[in-house]
Amino acid sequence: KAAGNLPTGLSVLERREAIFGPIDKLIDAGETQDAADALTFVGVDGFRLVDTAAKTKYIATLLRAFTFEVHQKTVVEIFRAITTTSELKDVLAGLKSENVLDQLRSDMDDAFGSLLIAVGQAVGSKALTAAQARLIAS
Repeated sequence: KAAGNLPTGLSVLERREAIFGPIDKLIDAGETQDAADALTFVGVDGFRLVDTAAKTKYIATLLRAFTFEVHQKTVVEIFRAITTTSELKDVLAGLKSENVLDQLRSDMDDAFGSLLIAVGQAVGSKALTAAQARLIAS
């Protein structure tokens, strides 16, 4: 994925700009589908280069585009790049303010289970009980 294909010796800021600069321009130009498609080439290491606001923006972009399996997997990759409970809460609050939080469940049909696992691993949560899993699935 994109973070691994850059020349060595670049600073974090230079890597972030090389990966996300063109994507940010697409988003700013209203080219949502093209931006979402470009995001699918970035992996978890790339998403670790960006802050919470950027993660929120990229998830919102993916959810606003036509969401296919590759886009769903990219949403999971972004959530895998979240490392703290407070960051998770900030991303979820941002998605709510962007009016796409409900789409997170509805658009993630094929990858919702992977999303839950990624979030749990990212914040060090214990496994769900059977009752909790049934509650989420309903």
